[in-house]
Amino acid sequence: MKVSLNAETRVLTNRAAVQTIRAERKIPAVVYGPEMKPISIAIEYNPFVKALAEAGESTLVEVEVAGTKHNTLIKDLQTDPATGRFTHVDFYAVSMKKELETDVSLVFVGEAEAVKTGGTLMKIKDALGVRCLPKDLVRSIEVSIEKLKTYDDVITVADIALPEGLTALADADDVIAKVSAPLTEDQLKALEAENASDVTKVEVIGKKEEPAEGEAAADGEAATKAAKE
Repeated sequence: MKVSLNAETRVLTNRAAVQTIRAERKIPAVVYGPEMKPISIAIEYNPFVKALAEAGESTLVEVEVAGTKHNTLIKDLQTDPATGRFTHVDFYAVSMKKELETDVSLVFVGEAEAVKTGGTLMKIKDALGVRCLPKDLVRSIEVSIEKLKTYDDVITVADIALPEGLTALADADDVIAKVSAPLTEDQLKALEAENASDVTKVEVIGKKEEPAEGEAAADGEAATKAAKE
């Protein structure tokens, strides 16, 4: 799978130029890699958002700049904390002849018998590190959870059917997912008691001790007497 984007080169990279680019609904970006000099570019905002949705960060994005096509991966994304809009993108140009390492998202599919009986699916990993040639990169890897029939069953890296050309970087016995058993009635009662105890402690800590009857009056009389003296 390959996604394509057109880009234009940026001559000016100062703050004013960057603000102008963003005002034109474009994103300032850079293409760089071990076999090329960095190129400052600008890309249309909406086409990039679409490309990101299709490619993610583990699928090739073909960026064309001034007639030259670069096979890249989206390496770094910067966003505006106030609006959430993308403000800068790094495209890493890869060599199609050299293996690379990257993380690929895991998508859990199917139904687990242990979940049907009341358990909760625990996703230990949501991405898997892999090594492959760029041409073999994929958007995501499916993981079937049908093996999880009991609360003792686990899915490991060895259970994943990797697409052709991909090698997992994690150990084969690393756990990917499992199902936790539902809490028993006794465990629920113990948890409720613990929560109630925590609430009581908070109330006690926050409560101010009231003076004993007569203490306030005595203190007041003492203060008045001292003032007169």
